Amino acid sequence: AGMHIVSEWPGQALKVLGKTQLPANEWTHVAVSYDGSGKAAGVKVYYNGVAQQLNVEQDSLSGSIKTSVPFRI
Repeated sequence: AGMHIVSEWPGQALKVLGKTQLPANEWTHVAVSYDGSGKAAGVKVYYNGVAQQLNVEQDSLSGSIKTSVPFRI
């Protein structure tokens, strides 16, 4: 599990994924926080309340992330 924050993909975006794969056939509580810094280091991902190590796949956010598109999970 992870998170994308996008102004324009792929050049202006953040993408981070937890290094640990979620278990199959088991409920897992996933929470994500973001500090607004524009950096992947500002994103935290938690599985069942435990902070995860992250793979950063994109770390080049600039510009606004304001959009008229609805929030999606």
